[in-house]
Amino acid sequence: MKDLTSITWQKSAILSLCTSIIITLCTVTASFKTDDSTKESSRCGGCSHSRQTTTENFYENKADDYCLANDPLHTYENTATNHRDRLKNMVKIKAGTFTIGTNDPVFVADGEGPKQQIYLDSFYIDEMEVSNRDFGRFVHATNHRTEAEKFGDSFVFGGLLEEKVRANITHAVAQAPWWLQVKNANWQNPEGPDSDIK
Repeated sequence: MKDLTSITWQKSAILSLCTSIIITLCTVTASFKTDDSTKESSRCGGCSHSRQTTTENFYENKADDYCLANDPLHTYENTATNHRDRLKNMVKIKAGTFTIGTNDPVFVADGEGPKQQIYLDSFYIDEMEVSNRDFGRFVHATNHRTEAEKFGDSFVFGGLLEEKVRANITHAVAQAPWWLQVKNANWQNPEGPDSDIK
Protein backbone atom coordinates (compact mmCIF):
# COMPACT_ATOMS: atom_id res chain seq x y z
CA MET A 1 0.00 0.00 0.00
CA LYS A 2 1.31 3.41 -0.96
CA ASP A 3 2.37 5.86 1.68
CA LEU A 4 -0.51 8.32 2.35
CA THR A 5 1.88 11.27 2.16
CA SER A 6 3.07 10.14 -1.29
CA ILE A 7 -0.51 9.81 -2.57
CA THR A 8 -1.47 13.22 -1.19
CA TRP A 9 1.61 14.81 -2.76
CA GLN A 10 0.89 13.20 -6.14
CA LYS A 11 -2.71 14.38 -6.05
CA SER A 12 -1.73 17.88 -5.14
CA ALA A 13 1.00 18.02 -7.78
CA ILE A 14 -1.31 16.85 -10.59
CA LEU A 15 -4.08 19.28 -9.61
CA SER A 16 -1.65 22.16 -9.25
CA LEU A 17 0.08 21.46 -12.58
CA CYS A 18 -3.20 21.31 -14.52
CA THR A 19 -4.48 24.47 -12.89
CA SER A 20 -1.19 26.26 -13.51
CA ILE A 21 -1.19 25.44 -17.20
CA ILE A 22 -4.78 26.59 -17.71
CA ILE A 23 -4.41 29.85 -15.80
CA THR A 24 -1.02 30.65 -17.31
CA LEU A 25 -2.07 30.03 -20.91
CA CYS A 26 -5.22 32.08 -20.56
CA THR A 27 -3.57 34.91 -18.64
CA VAL A 28 -0.56 35.19 -20.94
CA THR A 29 -2.69 35.00 -24.07
CA ALA A 30 -4.92 37.79 -22.78
CA SER A 31 -1.91 39.91 -21.77
CA PHE A 32 -0.66 40.14 -25.36
CA LYS A 33 -3.85 41.79 -26.62
CA THR A 34 -2.96 45.40 -27.38
CA ASP A 35 -5.75 46.77 -29.55
CA ASP A 36 -8.70 47.83 -27.41
CA SER A 37 -10.12 50.10 -30.12
CA THR A 38 -12.56 47.50 -31.39
CA LYS A 39 -14.54 46.62 -28.28
CA GLU A 40 -16.90 43.73 -28.90
CA SER A 41 -20.49 43.76 -27.76
CA SER A 42 -21.10 42.23 -24.37
CA ARG A 43 -24.01 40.23 -25.81
CA CYS A 44 -23.23 36.56 -25.35
CA GLY A 45 -24.61 33.24 -26.50
CA GLY A 46 -26.20 30.74 -24.15
CA CYS A 47 -24.36 27.95 -22.43
CA SER A 48 -25.53 24.68 -20.95
CA HIS A 49 -23.67 22.80 -18.24
CA SER A 50 -23.97 19.08 -18.80
CA ARG A 51 -21.66 16.09 -18.86
CA GLN A 52 -23.71 14.69 -21.76
CA THR A 53 -22.23 15.45 -25.19
CA THR A 54 -23.59 14.60 -28.60
CA THR A 55 -21.35 13.97 -31.60
CA GLU A 56 -23.61 15.61 -34.20
CA ASN A 57 -22.44 19.20 -33.65
CA PHE A 58 -19.37 18.68 -31.49
CA TYR A 59 -16.88 20.14 -33.98
CA GLU A 60 -18.97 23.18 -34.93
CA ASN A 61 -17.47 26.59 -34.24
CA LYS A 62 -18.51 27.72 -30.77
CA ALA A 63 -17.36 31.34 -31.23
CA ASP A 64 -20.89 32.67 -30.78
CA ASP A 65 -21.02 31.10 -27.31
CA TYR A 66 -17.97 33.03 -26.10
CA CYS A 67 -18.20 36.37 -24.31
CA LEU A 68 -14.99 38.04 -23.15
CA ALA A 69 -16.92 40.39 -20.86
CA ASN A 70 -18.06 37.43 -18.75
CA ASP A 71 -14.85 35.40 -19.02
CA PRO A 72 -13.44 34.88 -15.49
CA LEU A 73 -9.89 34.52 -16.84
CA HIS A 74 -10.19 37.89 -18.57
CA THR A 75 -11.52 39.41 -15.35
CA TYR A 76 -8.68 37.88 -13.34
CA GLU A 77 -6.06 39.10 -15.82
CA ASN A 78 -7.41 42.64 -15.60
CA THR A 79 -7.86 42.81 -11.82
CA ALA A 80 -5.65 40.48 -9.85
CA THR A 81 -2.50 40.41 -11.97
CA ASN A 82 -1.97 44.00 -13.11
CA HIS A 83 0.13 44.84 -10.05
CA ARG A 84 2.50 41.89 -10.40
CA ASP A 85 5.40 41.22 -12.69
CA ARG A 86 3.71 38.67 -14.95
CA LEU A 87 6.93 37.07 -16.14
CA LYS A 88 8.44 36.47 -12.71
CA ASN A 89 9.15 32.76 -12.23
CA MET A 90 8.05 31.96 -15.78
CA VAL A 91 9.83 30.43 -18.77
CA LYS A 92 9.26 31.17 -22.45
CA ILE A 93 8.12 28.34 -24.70
CA LYS A 94 9.25 28.97 -28.28
CA ALA A 95 6.77 29.19 -31.15
CA GLY A 96 6.46 26.21 -33.44
CA THR A 97 4.31 23.72 -35.30
CA PHE A 98 3.24 20.46 -33.75
CA THR A 99 0.83 17.61 -34.42
CA ILE A 100 -2.24 17.39 -32.24
CA GLY A 101 -5.12 14.95 -32.18
CA THR A 102 -5.88 11.58 -33.70
CA ASN A 103 -7.92 10.29 -36.61
CA ASP A 104 -8.99 7.30 -34.51
CA PRO A 105 -10.45 8.81 -31.31
CA VAL A 106 -11.72 6.40 -28.69
CA PHE A 107 -14.27 8.93 -27.41
CA VAL A 108 -15.36 11.44 -30.08
CA ALA A 109 -16.81 13.72 -27.40
CA ASP A 110 -13.32 14.20 -25.94
CA GLY A 111 -12.49 16.35 -28.97
CA GLU A 112 -9.19 14.59 -29.64
CA GLY A 113 -9.66 14.47 -33.40
CA PRO A 114 -8.96 14.99 -36.16
CA LYS A 115 -5.17 14.78 -36.35
CA GLN A 116 -3.81 18.12 -37.55
CA GLN A 117 -0.79 20.40 -37.64
CA ILE A 118 -1.09 23.42 -35.35
CA TYR A 119 1.14 26.48 -35.14
CA LEU A 120 1.46 27.80 -31.61
CA ASP A 121 2.82 31.26 -30.87
CA SER A 122 5.47 31.52 -28.19
CA PHE A 123 4.11 31.86 -24.67
CA TYR A 124 5.22 31.95 -21.08
CA ILE A 125 4.38 29.32 -18.51
CA ASP A 126 5.02 29.15 -14.79
CA GLU A 127 8.08 27.18 -13.73
CA MET A 128 6.05 25.59 -10.94
CA GLU A 129 2.45 24.47 -10.63
CA VAL A 130 -0.17 26.83 -9.24
CA SER A 131 -0.55 26.57 -5.48
CA ASN A 132 -3.94 26.06 -3.87
CA ARG A 133 -3.49 29.50 -2.31
CA ASP A 134 -2.96 31.15 -5.74
CA PHE A 135 -5.90 29.28 -7.24
CA GLY A 136 -8.00 30.41 -4.26
CA ARG A 137 -7.02 34.02 -5.00
CA PHE A 138 -8.02 33.53 -8.63
CA VAL A 139 -11.40 32.09 -7.56
CA HIS A 140 -11.94 34.97 -5.13
CA ALA A 141 -11.03 37.64 -7.71
CA THR A 142 -13.24 36.21 -10.48
CA ASN A 143 -15.99 34.23 -8.73
CA HIS A 144 -14.85 31.36 -10.95
CA ARG A 145 -16.65 28.05 -10.51
CA THR A 146 -14.96 24.87 -11.67
CA GLU A 147 -16.84 22.28 -13.70
CA ALA A 148 -16.93 20.05 -10.61
CA GLU A 149 -18.69 22.82 -8.69
CA LYS A 150 -21.14 23.45 -11.55
CA PHE A 151 -21.96 19.75 -12.01
CA GLY A 152 -21.89 18.87 -8.31
CA ASP A 153 -19.44 16.02 -8.79
CA SER A 154 -16.06 15.05 -10.19
CA PHE A 155 -14.33 11.89 -11.26
CA VAL A 156 -11.70 10.76 -8.77
CA PHE A 157 -9.08 8.00 -9.00
CA GLY A 158 -10.61 5.13 -7.02
CA GLY A 159 -7.30 4.22 -5.39
CA LEU A 160 -7.41 7.49 -3.45
CA LEU A 161 -10.84 6.90 -1.95
CA GLU A 162 -11.67 5.38 1.40
CA GLU A 163 -13.76 2.22 1.30
CA LYS A 164 -16.80 3.97 2.85
CA VAL A 165 -16.78 6.50 -0.02
CA ARG A 166 -16.32 3.84 -2.72
CA ALA A 167 -19.24 1.84 -1.31
CA ASN A 168 -21.67 4.66 -2.20
CA ILE A 169 -20.47 5.24 -5.77
CA THR A 170 -22.72 4.12 -8.61
CA HIS A 171 -20.97 5.57 -11.71
CA ALA A 172 -17.55 4.96 -13.22
CA VAL A 173 -16.01 5.72 -16.61
CA ALA A 174 -16.84 2.79 -18.92
CA GLN A 175 -13.37 2.26 -20.42
CA ALA A 176 -11.54 3.51 -17.31
CA PRO A 177 -13.37 2.04 -14.29
CA TRP A 178 -10.77 3.39 -11.87
CA TRP A 179 -12.28 6.90 -12.38
CA LEU A 180 -15.24 7.06 -10.02
CA GLN A 181 -17.91 9.78 -9.95
CA VAL A 182 -17.87 11.33 -6.47
CA LYS A 183 -20.63 13.72 -5.41
CA ASN A 184 -19.41 17.08 -4.07
CA ALA A 185 -15.77 16.43 -5.04
CA ASN A 186 -14.10 19.65 -6.20
CA TRP A 187 -10.79 21.50 -6.01
CA GLN A 188 -11.23 22.19 -2.28
CA ASN A 189 -12.54 18.69 -1.53
CA PRO A 190 -10.67 16.44 -3.98
CA GLU A 191 -12.12 13.12 -2.75
CA GLY A 192 -15.53 14.47 -1.74
CA PRO A 193 -16.96 16.44 1.19
CA ASP A 194 -14.99 14.52 3.85
CA SER A 195 -11.65 15.54 2.30
CA ASP A 196 -9.84 18.86 1.99
CA ILE A 197 -6.66 20.38 0.54
CA LYS A 198 -5.12 21.35 3.87
